[in-house]
Amino acid sequence: PMRRVLAAAGILGLLTIGDGFVYLVLQSRSDFAAQWFPLLYVGTNVAFLALAIPLGRLADRVGRARVFVFGHVGLLAAYVVATLPLADVAATILCLVFLGAFYAATDGVLAALASQLTTPETRGTGIAAAQTVVALARFVAAAGFGFLWFAFGRETSLLVVAGLLLLAIPLVAL
Repeated sequence: PMRRVLAAAGILGLLTIGDGFVYLVLQSRSDFAAQWFPLLYVGTNVAFLALAIPLGRLADRVGRARVFVFGHVGLLAAYVVATLPLADVAATILCLVFLGAFYAATDGVLAALASQLTTPETRGTGIAAAQTVVALARFVAAAGFGFLWFAFGRETSLLVVAGLLLLAIPLVAL
């Protein structure tokens, strides 16, 4: 079971390009996001703080794996909203809320899932393995997205990654 979790986390991590890219897309199309760029990370963290406990409780009730996988819908929503022609303030705030929800549904939940699948003697190793897989996958995702951005432009690249994520979520859920 742990291998399946690591594979799922790795696949989904390969489609997690990083907040900075989403913020740069918002900044390029929005005066609001450009003006408040340094505080976008703060907004994401505020949303995370507001949603972490409720989504953790949901994970305890309906299953950690489910919440982890479907938490990536928040990431998908952030990617799509960043490319839509919405009002500056609305697009920025929606992206921050969706990114915060994504982190709230995945970061602590993955650690809880990994600890659930390991023995007490290997719990630290299991959590470390899960976090390492995610970090490596996100590193590859950021580098790959940088190349896509250079080759095809920001919105097209973000839509490509969103499309791949849309395919990956149900596949990983199975």
